Order: sequence, then C-alpha cells, then structure tokens
Amino acid sequence: MHVHMRGSIKGSTPNFAIENEAMLPLYLANGITGVRDMGGDLVDLVLQLRSEVEGGKRFAPRIVTCGPKLDGAKPRFPGSIAMTTPEEARTAVQQVKAMGVDFVKDLDSSPDIPHDAKTLDALGPQHGYGIARRIEQISGDLLAVNQGTLYPVLLKLEQEGAIASEWGASENNRRARFYRLTREERKQLQVETQDWEQTAAIIGRFFEAKAEDLPSTRRQGGHKTSD
Repeated sequence: MHVHMRGSIKGSTPNFAIENEAMLPLYLANGITGVRDMGGDLVDLVLQLRSEVEGGKRFAPRIVTCGPKLDGAKPRFPGSIAMTTPEEARTAVQQVKAMGVDFVKDLDSSPDIPHDAKTLDALGPQHGYGIARRIEQISGDLLAVNQGTLYPVLLKLEQEGAIASEWGASENNRRARFYRLTREERKQLQVETQDWEQTAAIIGRFFEAKAEDLPSTRRQGGHKTSD
C-alpha cells in the first residue's frame, strides 16, 4: 500500500510522529500486510520502525521506504533533498543509499518542465482536459492528473510567458481554451529535457551497479622486498 509517513506540510511535530506510528497496527487490522513509504520528513522514525518490524519487535506491516524525496531546486515538501546538477544528483543518491533505503524517489516540483509542457511540445495545442488525458494515456494510466491543480499551473505558466492560449472548439464542439508552448519555452524545454535525461541516467547507473563490476578502491601499497 502506498503511504506517506510524514509530518505536516509546514514541518514535523511530535504529534504527527505519534499518529504515524499509531496507524501501523490499524493497517494490519484491515488486512494490509505491507506499506510502501513514498517519502517524508520523518525519515529516522520510519527507518527505526522498519528495523523494529524486521526484528520482530513491533506488530506492524512490512515497511519499505525511499527515505527523503529527491527534488528540484525548490522542493515542495519538507525533508526533501534539492538537486539541480548531475553532481548534486549523484551525491543525493549516494546519501539516501547510505541511509539504507529500499528505493529512490525523485521528482521535480519546479514548474520549469511540467508534464503538461512536455505534452504540448509532443502533441501541439491542447485544452486542459486534453492535456490531462494525454498524460494519463502516455503513462499507461500510472499518472493521474488532478484537475484542481492543473489549471493553476497552466495559469502560472501563461503568466510567466512559457505558454500562450486562445479560445477554440473542443471535440464536443464546446468552447474551450487551448494552450501551446511559446517559442522561447520550446527552446528551454529542450535544454531542461537534456538535463533531466542526464540526471535520470546517473540515477539509473546506481541501480544497475554491481560490486563485482567496479574497480577496486583499495590502495596498492606495501614494502618492496629484496632477494
């Protein structure tokens, strides 16, 4: 089950830690035997709870966790690790790996290259509902777009000059506002896409790396001996 064991959006409080801990036996009572923590600001607590469950010291579902989220320059959620360059991404992955997390979760909360901008670049002008449906279709319905958050993002992007809009007729012949990328944003999108692909490739290398495939880091030392 997908969960977020975290504090408040403004930062953790002791009460939130207690409430997250108290939820665990309720999961079991409702037939949930495993939870996947998708990141928050109670990392130490979650790792402690996972250890207690694995050691048979706590009656709770099995826990797997990503630890802190890896985010862009301005993380939306407390406890996330900001990264803006391939070097920072590499360091961030090493940091969460050292914590002993089970997997890595990365996202980009900045509005520079949202899914809707990428959709507009690939499919041309779209109205809001069309953008949401295309994102869901391309992702195989793994991504669900909240209509309540989509339109504020589109408005912000238009105010920033990233997209432009005009009224037109939808497939049902209803009046709708269609959005398209501006020429300047299309150029920026290409740059951001290259940066993202490089960052994703670096993170992928850590998942694929095997100890036997890496060169030894031991120093070759010792004293010379004479016959």
